Amino acid sequence: MRGQGYGSPERYDLVLCSHVLYHVPTAEWGGFIDRLLERVRPGGYCVLMLGAARGQNYALHRDFTQTMISSEQLIAMLEQKRLPHRAIPAMIVFSAASFEEMYTLCRFLVLENCFTAEQLAGTRRARSMI
Repeated sequence: MRGQGYGSPERYDLVLCSHVLYHVPTAEWGGFIDRLLERVRPGGYCVLMLGAARGQNYALHRDFTQTMISSEQLIAMLEQKRLPHRAIPAMIVFSAASFEEMYTLCRFLVLENCFTAEQLAGTRRARSMI
């Protein structure tokens, strides 16, 4: 797995893992999260973000794949490991200025690894509304 070689002795007040777990085999999540937690100072936070199994984006994804990863799997794993956690619902809003941007955004939201970095960089940034 990528990132296993990160050996810094530094510890941080906040460790953010945003939508990375899609690219980590679920069987390796426990060890991956253990390594993240090793980087958190006492009293600090580790924030893990994944798409939720709810809403229009989830329904769209579900129509295209049977093996969708969502926050439900993460919560189940955290409970299995008996790690204290809190789920905070958020809503992400996307916008596009052209058909091409919307097409790229749809490919990003629905199909894994089907967009180029240049295509994604050309779309408008997502605004997070919590």
